[in-house]
Amino acid sequence: MALLLREPDVDYAHIAEERYVPSVFSHEHARLINRALHWIHSDYFPEPKRSLASLLVIKWMLRIQPMSMLRGTDGRAAFSGDYDLVSPRRVGHYVHSLDLLQPAAWWRLAQEANRGVLPSRGEAHKEDALALLPRLRGDVVYLDPPYPGTTSYEREYAVLDDLLEGERFEVSGFSRSVDLLKELFRACQHIPVWLVSLNNTALNLEELQDLIRPHRPNINAVQVHYRHLASIASEKKMPRTKEFIVVATK
Repeated sequence: MALLLREPDVDYAHIAEERYVPSVFSHEHARLINRALHWIHSDYFPEPKRSLASLLVIKWMLRIQPMSMLRGTDGRAAFSGDYDLVSPRRVGHYVHSLDLLQPAAWWRLAQEANRGVLPSRGEAHKEDALALLPRLRGDVVYLDPPYPGTTSYEREYAVLDDLLEGERFEVSGFSRSVDLLKELFRACQHIPVWLVSLNNTALNLEELQDLIRPHRPNINAVQVHYRHLASIASEKKMPRTKEFIVVATK
């Protein structure tokens, strides 16, 4: 962790400072991001340390903006020092984001990341889920696709994709409509137990169950109220926001 924060003694990329100050980060935040990314891409971080270090930097960057939304509209004003233009509900977050510059904040996040390292074996794939699922074998599948009609990951986290991978991605078809849900369910026909998460932006609970029932007729479902993006969601919309959790078997 200490190496991530050390100033390199060679020239290195300053993409965060050049592209995302003050719209997303302050100069101080961006300077640490550039240092960390330099070390992550060096030989000092072989796998699996490289992936863990990348996770640490991602978690740190997401703490900078309110609600971990790197497109926060107040960012430019806050990081330019013009707090009069920042929503009163978000001023405190930007002020406290300066605490992230301390090594203690990095250490706390490192401990969070380490708690996610579990014994046993696992696999990670970067692939189209519709192509991957038919090849996988298991007793239970957890399906948590991008929710249709909501903020897309590709837009919300484009800054992360640019900084970590040097590219941007098209918005997933799952974010645009419910049509791909039917294909997703067909792709995991061979897995006995399904656990499905979705919210109610595009479908109500009965409509979601209607999509699942032809494949898995035994359904147990609950809907949970939750506060979604509390500092930007309207008081009128908040009571209607629900999360669906469905367990389905043959």
